[in-house]
Amino acid sequence: MNSARPVQTPEGLAELLQIMARLRDPDGGCPWDLEQYLAGRKEGTRLVCSP
Repeated sequence: MNSARPVQTPEGLAELLQIMARLRDPDGGCPWDLEQYLAGRKEGTRLVCSP
């Protein structure tokens, strides 16, 4: 089950972008996220942002 909530506000989008930046940070980010390609990130972002 996916517990992600859709992003519905500008603040929510800003928070999502901050989380994504932390996950992809080369200094201490998530190794799995650092290996992902743009196409995969775009699909994952679309799923999180969908109403």
